[in-house]
Parts: sequence; C-alpha cells; structure tokens
Amino acid sequence: EEMRNHEEVVQAAVSQNGLALEYASPRLREKTETVLAALGQNPDAIHHVLPIVRDDHRMMAFGQERRPCLLEMLSERPRPMALKMALARIRMFVEPLLKETKTSWEDARFVLRKMNSLAELQGAVDDPKAFIDSLNKRQDDMGREWVIATLRFRLEPLAAEQDLWWDEMVPVLKSCSRKELLQAQENGKRFLETINNKTRGETAQLLAIAKLRRPFSRVLPVGLPWADVVPALHKVETLKELQNAREAPDLLMWKMSNAQQEWPPAVLYSFLRLRPKMEPKLTELVPGVMWEDFVKSLQVLDPMELHQASQSLYRFLQLLEIYPADPPGRWWFIARLRPHIELALDTQGNTWEEAVEMMFEMDPAFDLKPAIHEPLVFCEQLAEGPQHLRWKTTLRPEELKAELRKAAEDG
Repeated sequence: EEMRNHEEVVQAAVSQNGLALEYASPRLREKTETVLAALGQNPDAIHHVLPIVRDDHRMMAFGQERRPCLLEMLSERPRPMALKMALARIRMFVEPLLKETKTSWEDARFVLRKMNSLAELQGAVDDPKAFIDSLNKRQDDMGREWVIATLRFRLEPLAAEQDLWWDEMVPVLKSCSRKELLQAQENGKRFLETINNKTRGETAQLLAIAKLRRPFSRVLPVGLPWADVVPALHKVETLKELQNAREAPDLLMWKMSNAQQEWPPAVLYSFLRLRPKMEPKLTELVPGVMWEDFVKSLQVLDPMELHQASQSLYRFLQLLEIYPADPPGRWWFIARLRPHIELALDTQGNTWEEAVEMMFEMDPAFDLKPAIHEPLVFCEQLAEGPQHLRWKTTLRPEELKAELRKAAEDG
C-alpha cells in the first residue's frame, strides 16, 4: 500500500508503462503530474484515471496527444496550472537527456518552472536536444541556475567530503561567475579548491557560513535548527569573524545573544532564538500553523512588543485576531491559512511563495481573515498567480495564430 502512494515510485512506473496507473493510490490517480505522465506513455491509461479528473476532457486530450502544442492546448488555463501541465508533459521528452548528464528531473523542474513562456517550453516537445542545448547556452539568471542543477552530480560528493550539504552549496554557487561555473564542469575538485582559497567577496562569505553548520550544531539551543540561525549569520559583516567562529562558535553565539540590539545579527537573532520556547505553545494553541510562517509576525514587532509576546503567547495571539490590519496581524492570517489551502494551491499549480506574494497585497480584515472559513473559495482567487508573472490566459483567435506563427518561426 505504501508503494502505491509513493509519488516517485508511481511516477517512474507510469513513465515506463502508463497502464501501471491502475495500481496507484486514489490520490495519485487524480494528481495532474501522474495522470499526464501515464497518458503520455499510453493513452489507454485514461481508463484508470479517477472520474473527477477524467471529466476534464481538455486535460485528457492534452495528455493523450503524442506531440502536444502547448500554446494551443493550454492558452485558456491560468498560468500556474498551464505551467504545471506543460512541465508534466515535457518530462517524457527531456528526462532521457537529463539522465545522460545525471541531472534529476526535480532539479531540472525547479529551474524550468521559472520559464515564463509556453512557446519556449514547446521546444522541449519539438526538439528536446536543441532545447537542452539552449538552456546550457543561456547567459541569464536562469542559465546560471541550470548550470548549477547540472553540476549537482559532480559537486555534491566532493562537497560532502568537506562536510558541506548541497542545500548549503547552492547559494555559494549562485554567487560564482559563469566562468567559475564552467570551470566546475571541467574539474570540480579544482573549482572547490579555488573558492576555498578566496579571501574576500560574497562567495567567500557564503562558503564560510556553510562551513559553520557542524561547529554551530554543538552550541545551538535545543529546539533551534541550524537553518534558523543562517539568516542572522548573513548579517555578520566581516569574513574574519565568520572564519574565527569555526574554532569558537560559542563566542559568536554569545555575541548574538548578548550584544546591543543595534548590531544587525543580534537584532535578527532576537526573533529567531524564541523558537524553542514559543513553538511548542504555538502548536498546542493553534495546531497546523508553522513556525516559519508565524515568526514573520514577530519580526515586525519592536523590542518591547517582542518581549510581551514571548511572555504571553496566548495574549499575543488574541491581539492578532482582534487587530488583523496591523502588520503582525497580516502575517498571522497568512500563517493560519497555510494548512487550509496549501494542498489546494498545489493542485491548481500555485507555489506557496507565489501565494504569499499575492496575499500580502490583500486586505487582512476583509480578505484573509474570512478566508479561514472558506479556504477553497479563497484559493480560486489565487489561481491566476501574481500579476507580474501572468501571461495571456485567454487569447483571441488572431492572437493565438500570431503566437503559434511566431513559435513556428523561432523553431
């Protein structure tokens, strides 16, 4: 039963044989990515799709089309859902090429989701090799992220030898020049030696922070994860102080805990350090609210307000409910909404980060607070995604023809 509900296992199975969808759990037999992968491999898999999804005839047609035209078949969908469906379909075309370079689909998908053009994504269907080649040649931020994704198989084992996790390496790599990343493709070991020898700059600073994970794990308060402290370490101004902390992490911890509030790392740490004390009470009072969301309500408080909130969490939560229009109240209702809407957001293609961006612009008293009682209705308001990321979701016939013609010419 566990295997039937394991997304990676089921995804791999239906990618090889679409009819394997029959043995997936009901949850996965209605999940967009799984259904489209199965239909793309074998159109007859439609018989194993749950009726609630099978009734979406346009989605079924899109999944069964051998070489789907993304612009033509997805133009009427909101951007988040159209992008979700497009990525689900192009996977079968590009994944064999990704395996040749030992790049995982999940790493690739994270980058491709930032491609804000169905016409560009169409290239993955029409000519997968040329599509991958174009990503390798990109000079913009997406090109940088793509190179980093392809470097993982080469650099992750070498980084592990230095006790560095991949998640810690990604910010370091993003700070590197394209020339340095190309060097990493040629010789990963030499690349790591080069950045380890840097004595100034952003890359050296980020690498110094990454190297503090193990030393800091010995001195962190119980219940305070390493990831929580990292933002405070980013506020430390000198590379020397970060490097010295490898030998004396307790000294830097003491300084962040006791320094004057004007010191930026101490200011930020004053909020972060409250987690061990407040999180258990928060979980008890409001189950489902995540600390990572709630702490944003604390970060807009002045020192006196923060002290009062830490002394009486129950009273603080009462005030947030009474005054939703205040800055802490806005973040509180966003935090409260997450357990109610996150699954529905994923179903319609939204990321939580994009949803937060939209909710932050809404009225806390008239939009966010009432949404607690009608979360699914509220979710529909987020379906289009942030305004600045939207593409045209409903094209007039002449516009669609122009887009298709342009895509054909570019191809």
